[in-house]
Amino acid sequence: MHPLRPEPPVDPGPPPWLPDHRERPFLVVTMGTIFNRVADAFDALIHVLTDVDADVLLTTGTARDPAALGPLPEHIQAVRYAPLWPVLRAADLVISHGGSGTVLAALACGVPPLVVLLGSDQRANADLVARAGVGLTVTPPIGDSSAVTRTVHTLLDDGSYGRTATRLRTEIAVMPSSRDVVALVEQVASRRV
Repeated sequence: MHPLRPEPPVDPGPPPWLPDHRERPFLVVTMGTIFNRVADAFDALIHVLTDVDADVLLTTGTARDPAALGPLPEHIQAVRYAPLWPVLRAADLVISHGGSGTVLAALACGVPPLVVLLGSDQRANADLVARAGVGLTVTPPIGDSSAVTRTVHTLLDDGSYGRTATRLRTEIAVMPSSRDVVALVEQVASRRV
């Protein structure tokens, strides 16, 4: 059995709020569709990222109004939703809950993940990310901002994570897609009729 590669939707091009100049790194913070309800995780990450010299896009999901986060530093923008594929293609680092879809999409785009362990399937994904040498993990409480900041800088400054993510992107690109598998199943099914 072959793993499937994720398939991005038709690319509408970059959203207008993506940084159009790349003078500093671009970080994406997303907690998926379930863990975006963990308010203190957002608050702690905003506090940590306040002192990081990077453009940051934070997605809150439909459960949280970005305005409820209060005033944000100029380099941090919060939106409810952002199309994942164009955002990840522009990103230098994704900070997430470590869900399977987010981690696989990040790797399919060649972006190192920083996994913030909050529950669910994350521990296994975080272990795989670390074992592959493509990213790192932090465990809440995220109150030790200096440790998280060091982790962010390690992922941005140590080129080995980006190189490994790029290598995995290449490997993922040659995997069969879900469309390939559906076509194969239909072909096999038509022979049996």
